[in-house]
Amino acid sequence: MADANVLIVAVAEIDCACARALLPESVSVECVRLAHLPARELSRRETIAVVVVPPAGAAAEALTALSRLAAEGIPAIAVVPEGSAAGEALAAVEAGACQVLSQPADRDGMTLALAQGEQWRRLWRQRAAAAQQEQRADRVYQETLKALGSALDTRDPETQEHATRVVTNALRLGKALKLSRHALVALERGAVLHDVGKIGVPDGILMKPARLSTAEWHCMRSHAEIGYDMLASISFLTDALPIIHYHHENYDGSGYPEGLSGEDIPLGARLFAIVDALDAMTSDRPYRRAMPLQEAVAEITRCAGTQFDPAIVAALVRLVDSGEWPHDGQAANTGH
Repeated sequence: MADANVLIVAVAEIDCACARALLPESVSVECVRLAHLPARELSRRETIAVVVVPPAGAAAEALTALSRLAAEGIPAIAVVPEGSAAGEALAAVEAGACQVLSQPADRDGMTLALAQGEQWRRLWRQRAAAAQQEQRADRVYQETLKALGSALDTRDPETQEHATRVVTNALRLGKALKLSRHALVALERGAVLHDVGKIGVPDGILMKPARLSTAEWHCMRSHAEIGYDMLASISFLTDALPIIHYHHENYDGSGYPEGLSGEDIPLGARLFAIVDALDAMTSDRPYRRAMPLQEAVAEITRCAGTQFDPAIVAALVRLVDSGEWPHDGQAANTGH
């Protein structure tokens, strides 16, 4: 601790002096009044902080100080009043203290707390570095998703509006089903890229302003497998692949490309199939006008157990009935 810079935060000078007496003489010490801390600019040159917590009636400011120090990556030792209840020490820990000492504290206890503070600081820096690396990776992922999506948008501009709506609504339904954060990320990526395989579908079929023939429809159906094959080697899309591959499977096994049924269809694909179908029905097509939301939901409900997972359909109906689903006119009414 020879190179340590310690910031003591206390209500009164006497508290600062008492805390200073517990510290090794080799450390550099600065004292600041608790009331002055909010206006003080912090920097991580303060290796560690010692916050002298006043009696319970005036402890709120000290707890706020502990939270701020922890958020800035500065380990803080809380020194609580003699005879404090266990709840006060717990409140200090929950606020961000790396260690709690009770008055009257001694040098040995403070030395141990300083060592624990150093360990806390190293762990905080490791977590911060990992978070920064994750953010950088996420930016790369988002840029990759955007580039892949743009490749299809250049052929069919309506796809972008459709993708925007189904991503938003898939996440809305996923959150209603209390999917994990990891599952929601996979759902978002799968929703963005669910139609990327249409890059391999000829323009004459993709852009046809009328219903497709049987042969053309067979070609269009290949987009799910084309998309899967295109993206299978991209590691960060591994968890999104089942959505891209299986979002046209039906709950009763009558869908494509593999005829999966029930829970053999991945959850994300079962969820997205409902969102995708609902958006298709409530969007204008070259050969028909958009269907009102309530009519579309009724059709989705009619197909529960055959085309769609009944439990997910029920969750959709709850969202619509509660007004938490976009109604007619709340989103652009074009799609593909």
